[in-house]
Amino acid sequence: MLTDLQPFAEQANTLASFVNTKAGEAAGSAQSAGEYAAVAADKALAAEGAANTYDDTSEGIGNTSDGEYFTVPAADSSGYLSLYKNDGGTAALIRTSPSDQILTDAQAARDAAEASELAAQASLSAIQDQAAFYPDVASGIAGTVDGEFFRVLSADNTQVVLYRNDSNVESMIATFFTATGQQQAQHELEQRLRTDIVNLVKNPSEIPVRAAFFEGATGAFIDASSEGA
Repeated sequence: MLTDLQPFAEQANTLASFVNTKAGEAAGSAQSAGEYAAVAADKALAAEGAANTYDDTSEGIGNTSDGEYFTVPAADSSGYLSLYKNDGGTAALIRTSPSDQILTDAQAARDAAEASELAAQASLSAIQDQAAFYPDVASGIAGTVDGEFFRVLSADNTQVVLYRNDSNVESMIATFFTATGQQQAQHELEQRLRTDIVNLVKNPSEIPVRAAFFEGATGAFIDASSEGA
């Protein structure tokens, strides 16, 4: 029996190595693209800092040689300076740096969004902690008044469902995995990966490849899919 399984084990190991290689290549490509964009942005910023500023593009072209950079005031209030390159006597726009007000507004918007998200998470966590448990939805509605929250454990013990009593009608607010639910989700993902490996060995051109990566003690999985081989 063990001898019969040996070819499959070798194929599965080969597949696992292939999946890990492709995942590494994808990560490397993403990193390279990010590094290239960062270098390009740095070059543009350096060119902008070294360039002379003119009233308009005509003046900039008239005072620079082919390949040199120059800046002009941005056309609208959202920008500060527009960086151009003299491209054979034509002004080629490289980038427009944002105005101080745009940067300030953007940072304020990010801060507000982050604060709102943190407040929502804290509020939901507090509601969940304070909401009473009931054996079922009907009992939760009967035991609460309009606007109050209650929790019900799912029949399979994998999730806690948070409800609000809306005029004696349940309104589902959120669901949370229990420890049992987390373990079950992990197990199902592992089973799916094993099944896909078996199917891929049988039909390598038809079955999607899924690579599951276990992230240490967090128990989190990343499920990356790509069609074909």
